[in-house]
Amino acid sequence: MGHMLLGRTRAAGAVLAAVALLCPRPASAGDTVIVSGADLPAYKAVEQSFSAALGGPSTSVTLTDADAIKGAGLVFAIGPEAARALAASHTSALQLVALVPNSEKTGLDARVPMVPMFVPAARQLKAFKAVLPSLKNLGVIYDPSLSKALVADCEAAAVSASITVVKSPVADRAAVASAARTLLPWVDALWLIPDKTVISAETFKFLVETSIGAKVPLLGFSEGMARAGALVSVEAGYPEIGKHAAAAARRALAGAAPAPEAPEGTLFLNAKSAALLGAQLPKAARDGAAKVFE
Repeated sequence: MGHMLLGRTRAAGAVLAAVALLCPRPASAGDTVIVSGADLPAYKAVEQSFSAALGGPSTSVTLTDADAIKGAGLVFAIGPEAARALAASHTSALQLVALVPNSEKTGLDARVPMVPMFVPAARQLKAFKAVLPSLKNLGVIYDPSLSKALVADCEAAAVSASITVVKSPVADRAAVASAARTLLPWVDALWLIPDKTVISAETFKFLVETSIGAKVPLLGFSEGMARAGALVSVEAGYPEIGKHAAAAARRALAGAAPAPEAPEGTLFLNAKSAALLGAQLPKAARDGAAKVFE
């Protein structure tokens, strides 16, 4: 469970190892250049999907290849380290980033198009309601210094879905257990968001066990979370992120606004957790899930 969850939370913004990728050939002026911030499976999946869907040549370069980045026609940066390298290059090339949870911490101009990492809150809530039709009060534990804007988006989407978000802010990971115990009696489900203060292998295990004990479903954002005990997860697949990035890149190269699209997401369910919670998974939700963990 730990390694699957940590793989996703690394992609959500935990400290990443900047392992440079080998460059298959020198980049030429005007190329579409891909800069990946780490040698991680998630990053590779995004890069491979982007390259396959782009419909034109692209070149992978290392984080330190400033000349290739600066002289490119379009630079696609994958991950925070790559985004920082892009910001430091001061290139005039078209720019696009993915797997960057917070562009403000990379030095990038806020106008640089970013492919969303996660499924929009409204789409997640629609999936949650399909599984839990009586859902009314939804708890969220978060670190305001990291996730204030994201939680505001969640609240706005919840209003449209006739759901109340019950917030529990925390300043550090040590406060997560207490926040969960206080919150669970007052909510119908606990919604996990990609907040690195809140989410770790240890806290996730605690939240699964505690939520099942309280008969309160846990709602996650990755297949690994569903496999490990969350009742429902809506995941933005890495290949889907790469395809959306390629579509945005093609628009930018054609002279139009890139306007990267958010991923539709894939639904995962855990039938074992449903049984422990005394919940029934609707047939329509089962039929629409990519996988139901039994």
